[in-house]
Amino acid sequence: MRVILIRLRFIFLMGYTVFFFNPVFATDQNTQKKPVVENPSNTAKSPNSSTLQEPVKFETITIEATTVAADPIRKLENRELRIRTSETLGKTLEREMGVSNLSYGPGVGQPVIRGMSGPRVRIMQNGIGAHDLSALSPDLAVAFETMLADSITVLRGPATLRYGGNAIGGMVDIKHQRIPDKIPLNGAAGRMDFRYDHNSSDKSGMIGLDIGKGNFAIHVDYFQRSSNNTHIPGAALDEAAIRQ
Repeated sequence: MRVILIRLRFIFLMGYTVFFFNPVFATDQNTQKKPVVENPSNTAKSPNSSTLQEPVKFETITIEATTVAADPIRKLENRELRIRTSETLGKTLEREMGVSNLSYGPGVGQPVIRGMSGPRVRIMQNGIGAHDLSALSPDLAVAFETMLADSITVLRGPATLRYGGNAIGGMVDIKHQRIPDKIPLNGAAGRMDFRYDHNSSDKSGMIGLDIGKGNFAIHVDYFQRSSNNTHIPGAALDEAAIRQ
């Protein structure tokens, strides 16, 4: 019995030694958290920490808009038409929004509306199709003199569908008094216009007269144009290269 007690004491002593003197346990005891000592310099508040950052001011931007949208219908008449009138229809309308001039020479100019011309732009006179050769080839002018026009209406957008499938680009309606639609206020009215171009010595002139009374009206007009060659600096063709 005594031998058994001695052995138990010996086993207990060995276990106690292994438990408390184990290197792993000693490392865990040494790696315990140490109290953190605050540095007085870190605890001091910075002078900017208590103050708010100043707001950033941007430059003021003003945005303006107009309540008037681009009108798909544009009408030239009276003094504005007289100022813009040129030798061709395309040149007369080239300053309008979305309209440009397709010119193959000073005497040929077709209106280009939103990039479309020829058969895709309907040319009308007093609401009736012009039916000239300008729709077949771009080097053929519209068969009407703009000096004789009383008003020119340019129509763009979906409203052109009422004038047929070939008006997908737009419609240009030229109003004139060759078919009178009203009686002059005093029984007679007239208009005269004359233009001169110094480059090509282009001379053009017209005179129109309207007479009417009661249910009867008559219109008479006369137009004439004469022009020479257009002068440019240098030569249009290199004649030396042509001879070679």
